[in-house]
Amino acid sequence: DTFGSQSKKRKGPDIRGAEEALEEGMGGFLMDIQERLATEVDLDQAKMFRRRFTNVVNVLTDLGEKLPAARIYRLAMVGRAVDILADPAPAVHRIRALADFYYSQSAVMTHKEKHKDKLERLGSLKDALEEKGEWRRVAPGIRHMRLRILLRNGPTSINVLKIDPAAASFECVQVRSRTPESFEKFVENSGAVAGISGGFFLYSEDPIDPPSMRYDPVGLLVNNARVIQPPVFRRGAFLAMEDGKTHIHAQDMSGVEIVWHKRRLMVAGCNSKARALKGPTAYTRKYGPQAPEHKGPVLQFVGGLVRLAPEDARREIPLNGFVLLCPEGEMWDELANSLAEAGQVAYHLPKIRNARVKNGMAGGPILLEGGRLRIQKEDEDFVAGLPPVTFAEDETRDMNLLPRMAIGLTPRHEIVMMAVDGRHLDYALGMTLRQTAEAMRTLGCIDALNLDGGSSKRMVITGRMVDNPSTEVRVDPGVRTPIRPVQTAILVHALKETRNSK
Repeated sequence: DTFGSQSKKRKGPDIRGAEEALEEGMGGFLMDIQERLATEVDLDQAKMFRRRFTNVVNVLTDLGEKLPAARIYRLAMVGRAVDILADPAPAVHRIRALADFYYSQSAVMTHKEKHKDKLERLGSLKDALEEKGEWRRVAPGIRHMRLRILLRNGPTSINVLKIDPAAASFECVQVRSRTPESFEKFVENSGAVAGISGGFFLYSEDPIDPPSMRYDPVGLLVNNARVIQPPVFRRGAFLAMEDGKTHIHAQDMSGVEIVWHKRRLMVAGCNSKARALKGPTAYTRKYGPQAPEHKGPVLQFVGGLVRLAPEDARREIPLNGFVLLCPEGEMWDELANSLAEAGQVAYHLPKIRNARVKNGMAGGPILLEGGRLRIQKEDEDFVAGLPPVTFAEDETRDMNLLPRMAIGLTPRHEIVMMAVDGRHLDYALGMTLRQTAEAMRTLGCIDALNLDGGSSKRMVITGRMVDNPSTEVRVDPGVRTPIRPVQTAILVHALKETRNSK
């Protein structure tokens, strides 16, 4: 019996025996976690997730001195980890989600225990913005606000950029940095006044088959009208258009043009279940690991690379790419051969509101649409088997408090960027997706998009990192700890002349 026997005199389970057994075997068990994860990801990642798991166990141990519930949570967390390690399925994203879930539970318990005498008097983010929110001018039309405050939902730390659409232009870039300090330098060297971390990338997926590589962007990425990564998955994206307007819009491969050798081909549909194809149809991992059986030409795409699908793998869909099924006939055979001979293609996105996309960064899910909450992960291809697996396969159903990054638009077409600190019990618990959406609405947004958060979240203003990123749980504010390099980013370039120089 895990929890021991329950006596008539005691209310609740006797967990002392289980705790003693846990103490005796904890060191070896933590190394078991690291060794198992190291078979799925590199050793540095395995060590990082083991440290995070360890830190949460330690937090629950400290809480258990005052709160019996924390002791039960600690046993439940370790018990669930034992089950995960016993399962032959990949464990890394499940262990990560488990640590985040129990950190979130311990954070809520800590907040309620530590501030139980004044919980009713604590305000909301809206109250804090009205009473303590102070904007500082970064450049004409570009303002920054830092807010660190104890709220009803817990200790909160956010950094916000608000940008007049006439004051700046936006550039979506692939960074691929490898040193913790390089993002600040990257933003500075680019001539940008500010920059934030961008969208998702391949990281803990297993296997990542060539030509895909770890850190490749997942979802749409457009840099100065060049599509670096096509919209393989239907995900919400921040779009800066050639006409100067910005939108938040979800796009898949439907209507995308494939361009090579002065020839072009439009994708007629995506993941169609119809047996008879009306035109070239793209199939992604949203459909499944394999495309439907097909007698016509089949092409495989990963980024800008294309090849005819080999006979022994005609139906296999690349993890971060797509296959294109072409109708039968000599014309389509010739077209497919021409594409395969080219080897490299470009993409043109369909126009949005009669304008072309100049820069674009996918994230997801969309948080707000027309002022209403809209968090529909399945509708944006965040489902099991699709990258990033640590986000798409989260088993906790938005119960985790995490560092977050979001971008949104106000009715005045202002652009709002918000970095939410997290994983610290004393000053920044983090937010759920729903809380992030509500915070963006409080900041005046009617449309908003989630970007990659967690350890990847970063905000730099005038060459200085203003948020507190960390891969660790329970770090001290202001103390630098290991942080994950930024892979993609949205840069803010200040314009010299603006209509509004507030």
